[in-house]
Amino acid sequence: MPRPIHDREIYLNDNTLKDIIAAHLYATTVVADDEEVLSVSLGECNADGVRPIRYTTLKNKEVELIVHS
Repeated sequence: MPRPIHDREIYLNDNTLKDIIAAHLYATTVVADDEEVLSVSLGECNADGVRPIRYTTLKNKEVELIVHS
């Protein structure tokens, strides 16, 4: 019996998308804990479907404690 396949779509505000990307940059340790992501921009996809992500960081930010509940 074939498994059901679902095509789904979600709509995100541009600022929400940028926040998700910034969180991913922190999670993958590209951005240090003492840096703040100031801006994120998405470039156009190339022929291979790769989209560049450009971001600006500020060093020596006061580290904030983030508590997940």
